[in-house]
Amino acid sequence: MNEPISAMSSTFSAPAPAPSATCRPGLRLDEETTARSALAFCSDGADMIMHMLLAGFECAADAWAALTHPHDTKGTEPALCERIVTGMARTGRPVRDPDKTRAACLEAIRRWRERVETIPHMPGSRDWDDWVTHHGDWHVVCSHSPWWPGQLNDLPIRSDWAQPLCLWVCGDPETLVRCSFPLGVVGSRAVTDEGRVIAHDVAHRAAEQGHNIISGGAMGTDAAAHWGAIEAKLSGAQGSTIAFFAGGLDHVGPSVNRRLFQAIRSNNGALVSEMCRGTVPEPRRFLLRNRLIAAMSSAVIVTQARLRSGALNTAQWANEMGREVYAVPGSITQPDWTGCNRLIATSKAMLFASLAEASSLCSDIHVASSPPSGSTLPSRRILTAIRRCRRRHEDASMENLLIMVNTVREPGEEPLEASALMSALAQLQEAGVVRYARGTYAIAHANNSSRTTQPRLC
Repeated sequence: MNEPISAMSSTFSAPAPAPSATCRPGLRLDEETTARSALAFCSDGADMIMHMLLAGFECAADAWAALTHPHDTKGTEPALCERIVTGMARTGRPVRDPDKTRAACLEAIRRWRERVETIPHMPGSRDWDDWVTHHGDWHVVCSHSPWWPGQLNDLPIRSDWAQPLCLWVCGDPETLVRCSFPLGVVGSRAVTDEGRVIAHDVAHRAAEQGHNIISGGAMGTDAAAHWGAIEAKLSGAQGSTIAFFAGGLDHVGPSVNRRLFQAIRSNNGALVSEMCRGTVPEPRRFLLRNRLIAAMSSAVIVTQARLRSGALNTAQWANEMGREVYAVPGSITQPDWTGCNRLIATSKAMLFASLAEASSLCSDIHVASSPPSGSTLPSRRILTAIRRCRRRHEDASMENLLIMVNTVREPGEEPLEASALMSALAQLQEAGVVRYARGTYAIAHANNSSRTTQPRLC
């Protein structure tokens, strides 16, 4: 049975999070955050129609005001439907069947308004701010926040699923944007000893090299990966770990992992959910939670999985969003490895041949993405482009990189011109992050002796 964080006060003794306008008691949520958190309560999960409603307005506050307008069915529901259709047009989603679209919109509006009737406090009041942030212990992070991880914006573009309206974060919210190449480590709950060691060691090595580890907080593989990152952090590494949950943060679980959850918070990690306080983690929510693990990760490693493991669902999401997917192979006589072997056999994942592969996948000098956005260096896109060229057995030449780096750009980012790419590559070379030889670029790995005198950037 899952236990709320508030019920673990004897166990959760981590220091309170740093003050912020979206967390500390006595300070107020801004209007956009208030509206998005209220809409998230009403939508009760990933809801593309809600995102189309938002796209039909200029801001979330206007959408909330329209939704909570006195319920004149003849007036407001058709108007809201029109806003949803407008949002579809603005985001390039054609209306193929007007009657079905209208019926779906009306059903969604009625469902949202039923949820409005159950809202515990008036959004915008101090009681709402206190309730939605769990008395100031949680951060509410929205797309206008400096802590918003931009890779989540891939969800509606590449997988046709909505990104979260907001994220609830218990721990250090800056961790969400601190690493330019987060690594997802997933697998079965009923993991073998061998699978547990693999997940732990892969995460430990990646965290030692400055990478954040993304997983789901469950028993087995998830817990092993989180602990691997935490142990690296305790040894002085820069990497942290982030756990995504299927329910509200007052329903994190399983309870046997509560010491793990405290350790994540205490070591600059974060417990994260897109679900509002009070949301129970129903089975269907775990599959939708997996899309967030995949979206947050630049690469996903499935360390051990049976044929029906939820980790395969995460791998599927990752493939849809163009992330790198790896799987650890295992014996064909053991069902514990059937899922991994199937991913490799069907070319849904690349072979993760040995623990040394972690050093190849994760360079131990890589650029962190910090919240202040003054820098225009597109480091994450360039490093991703170099890795993809390598995986495709193509030279990472200037010409190939220019094509690839514009393929992996975030929604809303402008295409990179050749001159800007050359300038960014020069900065990465100077920092020791990449090297250039014989007309091709490569990430400077630990086995490159010229790298030993370069400073650690992340």
